[in-house]
Amino acid sequence: MYKNEGVRYSGKCPICNDNITVTDGISFHTEPDSTVASAYRCTGCDRIFLIKNKNNTVKGYPFSPRYKEFSQDILRISNSFTNIYNQAEYAQSLSLDKIAGPAYRKALEFLVKDYAKMINPEKEKETNKIRLGKVINDLIESPRIKEIAKRAAWLGNDEVHYLRKWTEKDINDLKTLIQLLVYYIDAEELSKKAIVDMPEVGK
Repeated sequence: MYKNEGVRYSGKCPICNDNITVTDGISFHTEPDSTVASAYRCTGCDRIFLIKNKNNTVKGYPFSPRYKEFSQDILRISNSFTNIYNQAEYAQSLSLDKIAGPAYRKALEFLVKDYAKMINPEKEKETNKIRLGKVINDLIESPRIKEIAKRAAWLGNDEVHYLRKWTEKDINDLKTLIQLLVYYIDAEELSKKAIVDMPEVGK
């Protein structure tokens, strides 16, 4: 092992996520796996962090994930969805894709079922018991939300089943569909509010 001092780093602090440039790092090189570990003090949060480079894979420690923020409508519809989704994001950021995939699938189910119960409150008990696919087919009214939810469910099922049907798709495609679903649910809720707040004149 050998050491270098005064090592420069430009990038994000893994703790506070600020973009920083520091020049007073200490770098340690180890053999035979050619791992390089460099220690720095963040100019933003003033904490010590480590950047590890092994086989051109760079990771920062300790890692503090930046959680995705959701609208108040999504939080109202399914706070459980937002919690599960961000836990899935955290797992994925740690390269735990075998855990993250099923977690995204679980987040999807909570979002869809909680949304279905909001628009069909009289069918709450039924919604709790039936499969996700049936909820989408039978209880989701918006054609666009229904079609996106179907496709998200297909990819979500691939994350929990032994064989994949959509071999050309991956976890990031599932995330894109979930984010689209969130977008369209948000749009639906905002549209309802706009129509209520601005009724047609004379009605």
